Amino acid sequence: MPSATLPTHPFVYTAGDRKPVLQGLVGTTAAPVDITGYTITLKLKRPTGSSLLTKVAVLTTPLSGLFEIRWSVGDLVEGLGQLAEVEIDDGTAEIETKRFLLDVTESI
Repeated sequence: MPSATLPTHPFVYTAGDRKPVLQGLVGTTAAPVDITGYTITLKLKRPTGSSLLTKVAVLTTPLSGLFEIRWSVGDLVEGLGQLAEVEIDDGTAEIETKRFLLDVTESI
């Protein structure tokens, strides 16, 4: 399964924000992977560690391997070093998981 390109730490949002969306690419810009039919899911561990936010990605340009996670009100809760992972399921039981850290700072 081709690798996905995701943000690297530090990746910083402000609590309560809905933009910018989190964008990702499966493959590379020179060799994108057609992700038509894929299911891509973000899991974000809350700062307390006791709950998990799960979001299904929108396949924005599937033929070019592009997807994005669109935030809703209340998704981004203040906390540094929140563990996030994106699961890329191509529908053949080949699941790739990419992990990264996400910082959400307080609004001033």
